[in-house]
Amino acid sequence: MKTFKTKIAFAVSALALASAAPAFADGAGSHVVYIDQLQLGQTISQLDVIVPDHVEAGLSAGSTAVGNSATGIVTGGDMTTNVTQTNECCTSAVTTVTGGSVSGDTIVATTAYANAAQGGTTNGNSYYHADQLATGNTSAETYISMGSAERITSVTTAAANVSVSGSEFGDNKAFQSQSMTGTVTASTSASVCCTTSSGTFATTAAGNSASSTGWTSTSYMGAVQTTGQDAAIRADSSVYMQAGTNVTGSASAAGNSVALANEWGFASLGRQGSEVFQGNLASVAATSSVELDHWSGTSSSVAYGVGNSAMVSNIGSDTHLNAIQNNYGDVGATAYFAGQAWTGGTGGSTAIAIGNAASAFLCNTCGDGVLAGTTRQSNYGSTTATSTTYVPYSGGVVSSATAIGNSASYTSSGH
Repeated sequence: MKTFKTKIAFAVSALALASAAPAFADGAGSHVVYIDQLQLGQTISQLDVIVPDHVEAGLSAGSTAVGNSATGIVTGGDMTTNVTQTNECCTSAVTTVTGGSVSGDTIVATTAYANAAQGGTTNGNSYYHADQLATGNTSAETYISMGSAERITSVTTAAANVSVSGSEFGDNKAFQSQSMTGTVTASTSASVCCTTSSGTFATTAAGNSASSTGWTSTSYMGAVQTTGQDAAIRADSSVYMQAGTNVTGSASAAGNSVALANEWGFASLGRQGSEVFQGNLASVAATSSVELDHWSGTSSSVAYGVGNSAMVSNIGSDTHLNAIQNNYGDVGATAYFAGQAWTGGTGGSTAIAIGNAASAFLCNTCGDGVLAGTTRQSNYGSTTATSTTYVPYSGGVVSSATAIGNSASYTSSGH
């Protein structure tokens, strides 16, 4: 149980980092944008696609709901983007596809964001700062019920706060403060007779998500991310087929995630005195179920749950990771796979649950880049991974269950 003293210390740590954060991304550019958004009402999108018989040239369906959306991007020169977003209500997106058969590609996308912001530039310097607060519930739901299909790709994504930044050929400096206190749910329910080529069903739920990319850039990125004690983050995927080829169902759930991917330039995710701070008090759960009466090729059910995740990767130059991660919520991942493959296919289930995960990777092609940093991790919640595979007959079975409280890795390769 979290004591009053623990919660006060948690809040003070986040406040101290947030108060020092704006200097992390200060700068002056030829383009300067200030965006302030407040959403108080519902944001709902509903899409129903009905195919009674057959579609010859493929099918594409998408439903998107975003409470607040802000963009500050230029294709040349310096860019300064300042975004403040508050969403106090609910955001929901639903996609339903029912009917007969489809030739070619069947693509279904369902996306729900309470707050979404992005900024960046090419051939210039990017200075990006975002403050995001989401207090309502966010949900994305996909329902598929149809006959045969050649190829199916389904992507269902729900997130309270999303922040994206980047630059090419210049400085890339970004900082974001993200907080959510509601419930985030992403769910997929698919019942399909058959796929002749492939079926991919990806379901993702996130409380706070921040990412940045740089190419031939000097990249600095920082973040303060917090989730509320009564918040919940859920990703659920259920797939059934009578006969499937290369079928993959996955569910991923994360409390807080931050990622910096850079190439050919100094990269730092957090820095001493302005570390990445992640505090997850929400419960996190990912559940994936794949049932196939018969399958061929390679099929799998994958569930991944993490309280806090921080990742930086770079090619050719010095790379730093400085992060503080505190996970208080329970994290669970459950994967189930059942079916048989009389033609020799391989299948199985994989479940991974992690309280705190931090990783830094440097592809050190020139041999003189330096990998450095400091990571402090504390995990107070339960971490549970459950994987179940039922296969009467198949060519091969690959299954695993992995539960980790704290995981930190710094890796350099290519000397």
